[in-house]
Amino acid sequence: MIEDINSVDNTSISKLETNNDLKKYIISKKDILIKRGIIILEPMTKTERKKLYEVIDNIPDIVQFSIGDGTKKRIVLRYKPQTSERLDLKKITLLGIEAYKNGNYEECISQYRKLLEIGNPPAPVYSRLGLSYLKIGKKITAIDYLEIATDLSRKGDKKFDFSDLILHLKNQISSLDKKTYVKMLTDDFNDTNNNYGIDNIDNIKLLLNSGCRFDDVCLKFNLTEEQKSILLLILARDSYSACFYELGDKYMKIVEKMKNKTSAVKELFLEIRKNRLFYKNRDIDTKKLILVPNIKR
Repeated sequence: MIEDINSVDNTSISKLETNNDLKKYIISKKDILIKRGIIILEPMTKTERKKLYEVIDNIPDIVQFSIGDGTKKRIVLRYKPQTSERLDLKKITLLGIEAYKNGNYEECISQYRKLLEIGNPPAPVYSRLGLSYLKIGKKITAIDYLEIATDLSRKGDKKFDFSDLILHLKNQISSLDKKTYVKMLTDDFNDTNNNYGIDNIDNIKLLLNSGCRFDDVCLKFNLTEEQKSILLLILARDSYSACFYELGDKYMKIVEKMKNKTSAVKELFLEIRKNRLFYKNRDIDTKKLILVPNIKR
């Protein structure tokens, strides 16, 4: 397991008067830097940053860049060993992606750390590392990588935004209010009215709205167990679209507690939960909403 630590203490740095002492201090952190890949220093004054830049430029295998702005600007130390080895970046990237998809997060970290140690890696490299560290329980390290990914995205294509997830990991925001880390586009909601293979959805909603029991309605339309779960998820999606979050959450919790969910149900569940706060931007006929779930479980 990779060591999980907080950022380097700036108090010690500020007390170092000479460049030689500062250089020794940074070098003393090299073992930690090798294990983590990056270290984020706490905000410091412009003068202190300038002094540190000059020192780091003369330390082998360590490079620096900054994130944040103004008084919140912070220096990031990155481990970048000097090597003549030629690497197949495309192959490494694909191996990392495949490892992540298969739940082999340690292997994903191993592959993406190679990308971190060469060139100037873009936001996706930091985001994948951050999510992988999070998956193996290294929350502090994950936060640092996700903060870098978010900052690089703001300065670039703005694809990644982990700001709410970071606040949640720091216990500063609830899990239900954290937004997705990927920017959502209008095209992402083209299937908002998708009924996922369930016919007569309007008639089903009409009967549920009239007070019929959920199980009775499902029996009437010969819905399978998988279709029952999908119907609940559709109702949750419709509730979120109309900003009835509490109602939507009730449907989601029912599905979450269901046993033997198919892969299709699991995938749809994650999709709807991820987009919870974004569905409200879509048009929907609120008259079709079932305002009170009549489900016994």
